Parts: sequence; C-alpha cells; structure tokens
Amino acid sequence: MKEDSNPILDFALEYVFPEFSELTGTDKIVAFGDHSHKCPIYVRQTPPCSAECPAGEDIRGINRFLNGTDPSDDPMKSAWETAVDTNPFPAVMGRICPHPCQGKCNRGFHDESVAINAVEQSIGNYGIEKGLKLPGAGPDS
Repeated sequence: MKEDSNPILDFALEYVFPEFSELTGTDKIVAFGDHSHKCPIYVRQTPPCSAECPAGEDIRGINRFLNGTDPSDDPMKSAWETAVDTNPFPAVMGRICPHPCQGKCNRGFHDESVAINAVEQSIGNYGIEKGLKLPGAGPDS
C-alpha cells in the first residue's frame, strides 16, 4: 500500500455499480443499483403540447394556476387571463379545437393526457358566467 493512498477513495474509484434491475409489485417498485442517471433535469424549452398547438396557447401557463403551482386567490380567473392573452374565445376554442396538443402531452407517458380542450372550455365558461372582460387592444402595429 502506498504511503499517500487513501483506502476509502481507492475503493470508491474502483467500485463497479451493479446493473440496474427493477422488481415490481402491486403497489411499489423496488429498485437496485445506481439510479443517479435517472434524476430528472429541467430543460427550458417550449413544451411539446404548446409547440403542437396551432393557436399558440400557453398550455403550461394555464395549468400552472389550476394545479396550484402558481398560487392565486382565484385560479380560474388567473387561468382565464392567461388563456385570453393568446385567444379571446377560450369557450369556443375548447368546443371546436381538435386538440392536437393532447397527442404530444407529456402526462400521457404516465397515465393519460390532460384534456386541455375541456379545461379551456371550462375556463371560457367561467369567464362568461363571471362577466370577465377581455384586455384592451394593444398598440397599433
């Protein structure tokens, strides 16, 4: 053994992690091996659903209010305000849109896609029921 050798460091450098294996049960997953490569990484880019939306809706922005990620005193109103930034008719769009965004929804990999057309329809109906006003026209371009 060398004088400047550290047995713990030597062991760590020479250790070979076992292959990843997974045993599934009815209500849990028991995993063995190194999972450090499985950690999610946030990538700042347009979500696939918004990229697929022909109307350019901010789908993530709408859902952030409704799922509580962005706290609000009135989540439906905040979601409505976000929706009408790009589309002044969310109640109509929620009814007629063929929702191509749902085919690209990341949630579909876990269980099922978010029914964004139903969400948008509900937001639009809420805006109509509450008499919410559309924002004024922007500057001339």
